[in-house]
Amino acid sequence: MAKTRNSTAEKTKESRERMASNSGKKAQPPPGRPARPLTDDEKTVKLQEQELKIAALEMKLAGSQKKKGCIGDSQGSLTDSQASVPSVVSSEQEKKRKASTVSSAVVLSNAGLKKHIKELVKLDIWRTRKFVNNQDQVEEICAELLEISDQLKPLWEDTKNRKAYIKSLAQNYGGVICSTINEKRTNIQSALQKAYTKRLCNGEAMPTYKELRAVVLRKGLEYINTDRKEGETEEAYNKKLALAQENERNRDFFIWYWLELLPAGATKGKWTKKIRFFGTITDHAPLENPEDKYITTSDETLIVLMFENCSKRFPYVAKCKKDDVIPDKSHADYQARWSVSAAGQNKFGGWEDDGRARFVELRRKIAAAKQKEHIQDLESAILKEIQDKYSKVQAEEEEEEGETNEERERMNELLADTKENVGEAVVLAEGEDSDVEDLEDNFKPAKKKKSE
Repeated sequence: MAKTRNSTAEKTKESRERMASNSGKKAQPPPGRPARPLTDDEKTVKLQEQELKIAALEMKLAGSQKKKGCIGDSQGSLTDSQASVPSVVSSEQEKKRKASTVSSAVVLSNAGLKKHIKELVKLDIWRTRKFVNNQDQVEEICAELLEISDQLKPLWEDTKNRKAYIKSLAQNYGGVICSTINEKRTNIQSALQKAYTKRLCNGEAMPTYKELRAVVLRKGLEYINTDRKEGETEEAYNKKLALAQENERNRDFFIWYWLELLPAGATKGKWTKKIRFFGTITDHAPLENPEDKYITTSDETLIVLMFENCSKRFPYVAKCKKDDVIPDKSHADYQARWSVSAAGQNKFGGWEDDGRARFVELRRKIAAAKQKEHIQDLESAILKEIQDKYSKVQAEEEEEEGETNEERERMNELLADTKENVGEAVVLAEGEDSDVEDLEDNFKPAKKKKSE
């Protein structure tokens, strides 16, 4: 009996020793069931996770050290999760990185960088790109962003990993880029509708979308010499007078486009009062960068496209406003030609392919029209007319907040200089036909305002 008790005690002691020795070890799979080896895909995912963790730690370290060039979230740039060039890592980490088959050229999602990219898209990318049609174009825009941004420039200069950075930027910020461009189109359409409504409610003559397209193509704007020549027939003289009157009306539409529609459609700060009164649409640019025109052909094209797209909506909404009636969004005249508001949440915007193709066609035609030799002199003559008619009114009614008397005097001096240097008005040669296209929609004279 004593021998049995001793044997039992020894077994208990051995069991406790085994448990103590195994307490610090990880659980092992049951006998006969070995651990499943990782697949190649699982290994890749684990490596990616490790790389992202390393990059995140590096970015946090860079943010905590507040290195030069890092700006806080409040200023809308890169922050503690810096999506810029990776910081210097230890030699051991570098060896692990080189051994990995996964690229570390990633641009992490970051609120500050998101705001920075959005501003760049609105102020720079928008000037030439009004639509994004596919993911390839998103990557093209990302390449432009890397090149023009001071914060992202180092990634552009890293030619070895440039493509990887572009793809990473497109993956993390493609939605921001597309939504910013889509919102800009929507806002400009609203601003153009407001300008249209204002003119109609003021009782002024309204152009059809075809008439507006014609003047943007610089058709029918020439100044006609109405002096009657010796021997000129009554029929020929009356025809000349009618053409001069028609061109005068077209110039009125063009001046409205110059002063009201372009400010609504141009990039912010590019067509202010201090700019649009002192240079032509086609040629006006900053002195330090004459190739960077204030108004791009893309800007002009979108305005024409919006009037074609909303050829029924603009008049309908304006008439409702004048009659103090709420527009019925289900009304046939409220519907747009190419854009669908219900599809506005689509990544690339709710525009049909035909509308996008029409933009490309119009841009080509407007660019060609602006290249004609006589256009600069013609716009200079119209600029002089604008200055003569509107400069004093604008100075009185649209005085900008905070503008000093000294600034106003400087503007007057610039205005005087511009008038002296403006070119001669362009006059059609005798017998030359106007190039205004035939318009189906005849314009009706504005109704006279009711006496109060």
